[in-house]
Amino acid sequence: MVSGIIKNPDKLLLHKYMQKIIVIVLAAILIALISFIAWSDDARADDYFQCFTGCSKALKDSSKCKGDILRGDYHRSAVNRAGGSDTIVLAIHAGEIETNTGEIAGAISGNNKWDFYTFVGHIKNQACKDLKPGSDKPNYDVLHITSTTFNDPIAIKKVNAHEKTISIHGHGKSHADGSICVGGLNDAQRKEFINYVNDNKASFKLYSLNPIDAPNKTSGDCSEDVLKGTDPDNIVNKNKSKKGLQLELNLQMRKDLVNPDANYDELRKIFYQGLKQAMSK
Repeated sequence: MVSGIIKNPDKLLLHKYMQKIIVIVLAAILIALISFIAWSDDARADDYFQCFTGCSKALKDSSKCKGDILRGDYHRSAVNRAGGSDTIVLAIHAGEIETNTGEIAGAISGNNKWDFYTFVGHIKNQACKDLKPGSDKPNYDVLHITSTTFNDPIAIKKVNAHEKTISIHGHGKSHADGSICVGGLNDAQRKEFINYVNDNKASFKLYSLNPIDAPNKTSGDCSEDVLKGTDPDNIVNKNKSKKGLQLELNLQMRKDLVNPDANYDELRKIFYQGLKQAMSK
């Protein structure tokens, strides 16, 4: 009888201890589940892959889409300029994902000897293309990972190591040919780029250039939330200063920036010099 009385309190304490452990474990699972749901919701609704790595639909884990420059569906490239650079230029939707963004970002990087990262889509395997059957833009539809969930470790590490970031994107909105959506969290760089283009745009005669401060635009060209680049999770804002410069360009602007015709030399001069001026801030 005495031993039974002694053991019961011990069992009661053990029971209470186990209850606390269960509560803690369940709370941790719930937090992880909420975080996962929030991560998934950040991905664009029409993106097939939710991230590059570390989520339920990660491109890196795909058995259909392979990363190989020769036989694969995409590849990644990183360039470190001699002497080091405090600026990195990104094109995370290059190749056939957002046409000409890789070429434009590469020219910006080369002209200024800034570091460079690009993710290039060039689907070559039918299995990857068939993840979105019937699509007339398989590279865009399958390989596009939105900026807030694009987490290739190579890109993240490089951006984290730089003070300044420029990210070049393309959009399919019905904007005027000369509209340039200037976004990102770096207010000073946005203002500097916009001012430079406005001060020099008269020298380009083919159409009127219109750099627009996207984060503060509420209607018309560049007012769409997806073009603002102000989410702290956007890779452009993951540099040392936690604020970058993002340019969203319509298809005509992208075509003209890579057009070798001399008629577009002035456009390139204004565009590239504007970015150089912006990075002085």
